[in-house]
Amino acid sequence: MLLDLGAAGRFTGGGHVKRSAPDAGVDAAQFALHTDRLDLKNIHSSINKTSVAGDITLGSTPSKQTLSAKLAQDGLRLDLQASLADALLQLHEARLLAKKGSISATGQASLKDKREFSARLRAEHFDPSALGASYPVADLNADVNASGHAAPAWQVAASFDLKASKLAGQTLSGSGKLNADAQHISGVDAHLAMAQNTADISGGFGAPGEQLRWKVDARQLSALASDLIGAVSASGIVTGSMEAPRTTFEADAKGLGLASAKRPMPDSLIHAAGDIALAGPKKTPELKMNGAIQRLNPAAFGAAQAGSVNATFTADARLAADWRAGVNLTLQPSTFANAPLSGYARLSADKDSIDNADIDLRLASNSLQAKGSFGSPRDKLDWKLNAPQLAALGPQFAGTLQASGSLSGTHAKPALTLALDGANLRAPGQQQIGTIRGSATLGNTAALAASATARANTARGGSADAYADVPLVSDIEITRYVSPSLTLDKARLQTSGTRSSHTLQLSAGNADFDAAVRVKGGWANDTWTGAIDTLQNRGRYAFTLAAPAPLKLAAPAGSGVAGLLHPEQIALGSTAIKLPDGSIRIDSLEKTGPAWHSKGMAAGVPVNYLAQFSDAWRDNVRSTMTVGAEWGLHLQAAGKDSPPVLGGMLHAYREQGDLTITGADLPQPLGLRTLDGRVDVNDGTLRLQLKVDGTRAGQARLDATAQLHDGRLADSSAITVNGSANMGSLAWLAPLAGQPGLEIDGALKLAVNGGGTIVAPQLDGDISGDKLVLNWVDQGIKLRNGQLQARLAGDQLQLQKLAFDGNEGHAQADGWIRYAGNEATMNLRLGADKLEVLSRPDRILVVSGQSTLVRDAKRFQLDGKFRADRANIELAGENTPTLSDDVVIIGKGAPPAKAPQGQPLNIDLEADLGDAFNLKGKGLDAQLAGALRIHVADRRPPRVNGSIRVVSGTYAAYGQKLAIDRGVINFTGAYDNPGLSILAVRRRPEGEALSETNVEAGVEVRGTALAPVAKLVSTPAVSDSDKLAWLVLGHGIDNTAGNDMALLSAAAGALFGGGQGKLANALGVDELGVSQAAGTSAGAATGLQTTVVTVGKRLSSRAYLSFEQGAGTATSLVKLKYKLNPRISLQFQTGTNNALDVLYTWAFD
Repeated sequence: MLLDLGAAGRFTGGGHVKRSAPDAGVDAAQFALHTDRLDLKNIHSSINKTSVAGDITLGSTPSKQTLSAKLAQDGLRLDLQASLADALLQLHEARLLAKKGSISATGQASLKDKREFSARLRAEHFDPSALGASYPVADLNADVNASGHAAPAWQVAASFDLKASKLAGQTLSGSGKLNADAQHISGVDAHLAMAQNTADISGGFGAPGEQLRWKVDARQLSALASDLIGAVSASGIVTGSMEAPRTTFEADAKGLGLASAKRPMPDSLIHAAGDIALAGPKKTPELKMNGAIQRLNPAAFGAAQAGSVNATFTADARLAADWRAGVNLTLQPSTFANAPLSGYARLSADKDSIDNADIDLRLASNSLQAKGSFGSPRDKLDWKLNAPQLAALGPQFAGTLQASGSLSGTHAKPALTLALDGANLRAPGQQQIGTIRGSATLGNTAALAASATARANTARGGSADAYADVPLVSDIEITRYVSPSLTLDKARLQTSGTRSSHTLQLSAGNADFDAAVRVKGGWANDTWTGAIDTLQNRGRYAFTLAAPAPLKLAAPAGSGVAGLLHPEQIALGSTAIKLPDGSIRIDSLEKTGPAWHSKGMAAGVPVNYLAQFSDAWRDNVRSTMTVGAEWGLHLQAAGKDSPPVLGGMLHAYREQGDLTITGADLPQPLGLRTLDGRVDVNDGTLRLQLKVDGTRAGQARLDATAQLHDGRLADSSAITVNGSANMGSLAWLAPLAGQPGLEIDGALKLAVNGGGTIVAPQLDGDISGDKLVLNWVDQGIKLRNGQLQARLAGDQLQLQKLAFDGNEGHAQADGWIRYAGNEATMNLRLGADKLEVLSRPDRILVVSGQSTLVRDAKRFQLDGKFRADRANIELAGENTPTLSDDVVIIGKGAPPAKAPQGQPLNIDLEADLGDAFNLKGKGLDAQLAGALRIHVADRRPPRVNGSIRVVSGTYAAYGQKLAIDRGVINFTGAYDNPGLSILAVRRRPEGEALSETNVEAGVEVRGTALAPVAKLVSTPAVSDSDKLAWLVLGHGIDNTAGNDMALLSAAAGALFGGGQGKLANALGVDELGVSQAAGTSAGAATGLQTTVVTVGKRLSSRAYLSFEQGAGTATSLVKLKYKLNPRISLQFQTGTNNALDVLYTWAFD
């Protein structure tokens, strides 16, 4: 036995029948059916795609028939038991288990007398979304009971009890009951509550004088739709009969808006009242209502500008396929974007016409008027827009626009006139237009009236050419159009001729292209037939249409010109497009309903022409290659209940020439002999074939397939892969990195095959590399003799060995990388043994150590421990030229967009400087030692612990070489603020005892990098002025004279100012220096008597305190200078000389 349900699946099975005699009835029968796959989606489209399996059993005896079923799928199970005996049909059990819930039903029905029946339905934690994505997420707990009889006339009594439940995450409860028959509903009493929203209904209707009252109080709209705010209350009365019910209603909506708009208007109000009735033989719903709007804010619904809209309205509508609607709206004093808003709008419309439109809307000085009708040959709708102040609409708008026109004729054969003039326009989406001017006449009312007469004549045997002669004339020009994706210097649309024979021309241009298209043809009977006469671009992407291309468009029947926006048929005949070199030929391009077909070829197309569309290709590849192609494609577009279907082939191949990779300063030609790619799609299987052969690129081959799901590649698409590669040299990869001086070389071989799915590939293969080289001279990286051994196994790449030799030592890596579930996991190990990782005259580094890189679902971690066996690092001088941040390199592409952040890389590294780490540069020549531990977690700033110390070394500054007696930098967390403990001194000649006439001076720095504290030190202790002299000049300040004084002053400025201020700031003063005394009689002398050491501190914006100590005499002064105003200051002086001075400043040009 076979029960075939088509795409839904099938049941197979068998059974037996027993009879006492060949002509007797059935004594007993038993049948068993089984299915391995039943897709309920093909029975009910709202249900998820299923693959139900199970059994159905049917049995029969003379007195009883039975049915049982057990069907199941992951998360779903149906058990059914039913019987028929003595004219009583009993449903013993029907139970559906879905996820963690269930819904069950029991009942019985008599098949005789009054056909009495009863039924009970119970839901326990039932979630409808388990059956399909179109059903809501819920947790339902309910009991439903019904009983009654079906003869002689049906009658039922029903009740429900909705216990504590949830719908869309909101609490849900309720209860109700009713009695009903074919003519009457009575005893209705029901209550529902969802979150804070309630609905009540009570009474009855169907008999004269009965009323069914209903009320809805929705004070929490967000429970019904998460983005809604506000409250709605509504009530009404249902009257009439079962054949013609009618309800009145009265509703108030307060504070309506969208939460996402973040512009609530809690005091807004929309009031509406009216009635809805089923009328006519088709029981069509008809609506009549009136109402008012108060303080409605458009910004509450997402508009860019706020406002306050007040209006009254009346409306009526027929709610059916042949809909009709009428509205009469009058704006009361209102505002929008702080501008006055006023006017009215009156019209009625159906799907084919607009009747008696009368519209006059005004915003600030802008106005829109429309008056008339549209839909019959003699109708005419005139309109006018006068917008001298578009900025009144909001900051996204600007400019002036005047437009006017008319619309006449019918929906299928419209006629319109248009005139517009605008300047300096700005619109949402960062769109701008310098000017727009033009006019259009597409048909006219007089011609349409003549056409109506002509059709009447045709009915009497005349001709019907009048409508074909209506004019199609337009000329619209736009200048300086700018948007984020397109810039046009100008664009122009022109049409001429009549409906039956016309020409359309469109041109547009900017700095990159100057394109034009001209189309000739005619319109008749919902079909446009003609040809693309001209299609060309004389700009960057130059091409030309070789000959006119026939074109046919067919709109849906009766849709008129508007139907061309969604044509039922498109047919483009043989078309040839000439490029500057090469050509493209479209043999056919057709659309019939949802089906598309195309066939064609290309020949002699230069790769450089295609490179114009890719900045990355243009920057990294130079080409002499030309390519050819052929295609034959079929596409069935997706429908409401059907997926897209793709079929056909695309083949592209090298004809001649070569590609050269030019990303860096060492261009690498590939020496291509073959480059061939082909894609075929047949019966839902996509196949990709690729072949590469080149003297430098080597040989590569790939043959892969993928199963399409609903016309698309999906994670679960089954795949097969078979490929190989043999590259004798990898040198061509180096330029792709875009790093000057980088060299890559070596041989690579690969062989792979396998299957699985896209998200879980199962591959098998080997990868090997030999004589691998990585040289980067600029960075001192020189790795050679590289060896690679790796294996593909399932979804894992097993890195068995990756090893390199340096000029000294070697490095090796191993581990694995796994790709599954669209995620990569890995465990890699890297070891170095006395590897010279940097090797150039100013930068040598030899290291040993181990590291691991681990990524899994919980972490992405780099751990390691390295030690510097030897290092000689020379820092670049301060005068090394560098480019300023504001320098733009012409021709260099924009920096790549920042990639979206994934799992953060956590780092835990230990670095030991070893016993031979030498650093030289910026005045420092030292051997360093110490160890650091660097820790980075969760994208937070690095944390560093450890210390670096100077084993021995000197620091050259101020023309002297200072010995570093103590140099320790301690890291205790923040990487940019280590603790400092540094002492650098100027050594005296060995063998000389230190004394007040033989002083060893230096500088000591303590504190942290962000808050250093520095001071002058000496042995033995002397004054700060002497310390400075011994540090800079090598002798005391009392022996300083003439040129030495000037040198001391300059050195003090450099030492204490740092570029004017570093040490002075570290000592906590604003001025520290040595200068020549002035303003005294001694000022004309030379020598020590004219030299002073000055220490100064600004106390406020007006007060400055300074101390001056004579270098050669026991003279000292304390000065306090106070600024009264910009011209007058007071100076108090005490010490060797006491004085009060009034100082003034007089400036002039």
